[in-house]
Amino acid sequence: MLAALAAAAGCSRSEPAIPLACLQGQGAVTGALRSAPGAVSFADGTRLSACIERADSGAELQEIGTSYVGVASTLAEAVPRSDVAALQLGYLVGATRRGAANTNGTGIELLRRVELAIGIDGPPPARRAAYARGLAAGHRAG
Repeated sequence: MLAALAAAAGCSRSEPAIPLACLQGQGAVTGALRSAPGAVSFADGTRLSACIERADSGAELQEIGTSYVGVASTLAEAVPRSDVAALQLGYLVGATRRGAANTNGTGIELLRRVELAIGIDGPPPARRAAYARGLAAGHRAG
């Protein structure tokens, strides 16, 4: 009886489980970012930051991280030639910062990896304004 109560108590959550959209991979993240700097969300309305906030296991956070870091790396390769890529990468970094700020520190490593995609010096001078616009939008509403 006590074991059943403990198991039931362990399953209770104040928030619903992580939305499936958060676990749909790089294609879903890339598709959502097409709306940047406007409202960016997955098809079900979940914001990018909410995925980080609501990940309740290392496995979920790792799966989200694999997608976000993969997309960040792909965008970073295109940034030297594209304001759109710079803006989308900035948005992804801003949204990741927003989400990581609302965790107990578990999202910090993911944030570090997403931020490092652009490199230590940041975007090239010609793309910094686009990156900054995306960063602000992602932090505000990501």
